[in-house]
This record gives sequence, C-alpha cells and structure tokens, in this order.
Amino acid sequence: MIEHKFPYESFIGGWYISESICDDLIKLFHSAKEKGHTIIGLQKSFGKLQIDKTRKDAEELVIKWNSTNNFILNYRVELQKVIENYAKKYDAVNYQAGFNVNTNYNLQYYKPGGGFKVFIFSFTFYVCFYSFFI
Repeated sequence: MIEHKFPYESFIGGWYISESICDDLIKLFHSAKEKGHTIIGLQKSFGKLQIDKTRKDAEELVIKWNSTNNFILNYRVELQKVIENYAKKYDAVNYQAGFNVNTNYNLQYYKPGGGFKVFIFSFTFYVCFYSFFI
C-alpha cells in the first residue's frame, strides 16, 4: 500500500488501495445500475431532500453497513489496512476505542463534469454518512 504524503502536522493520512479493489467496486456499481438499484444523488437543502444537479450531480448505490458482498468485504479489508497505517503514523489514535463502519454509506459515480457543485459536509446530529468516491 503506497502512502500519499501530507504534512505530518495536518493529521491527514492517505494510502492508495489496490487498483483491483477499485475496479471491483466500479463493476459492482455498474451491475447494480443495470438492475435498477442505483439512485440519483439527493442533496439536502433547507431541510428537504431533493435532486438539484446545480448542487450535486451524482448517481449513488447505497451500501448496507453489514454487507456480505465479496467486493465490499475486500474493500473493508483494505480500509482496515489504511486505518492501521494511520494508527502507526499517529500513535494517539491507538488510545481510541476502535473504528468500524456502523452506518450505511454510498458509492457515488460522477459523469465527467459531475460531482458536488457547492461546499458540503455529510453530518447530522444522530447519524454520520460516509461517502466513498469512485
């Protein structure tokens, strides 16, 4: 796993996962799309979920936090390696209770020119949604 270098003081860590893992996630997305299981990306604006491609232009596949799909399980193994690398770099992380994905998350697909058009963050008081871009 190759590290992407950031200034140590930033506390940002990044590692490149296997290209084959990414390829498998892309295959999973396109297979789900063919079956009609993807959705147009919704954006919350003034308390309402809505499609607004001037703010967000994406197609998404919701992944259940406890998915047993092999492509997702392989991705989770790679994600765990990233967390372990981060913990080696920033030892204070080892004093935390641990990390796990315990909410659903989205695989997001952007056509050329798509993506987020405004500054966003994905957090609500009770639930935190994590987005993984492919």
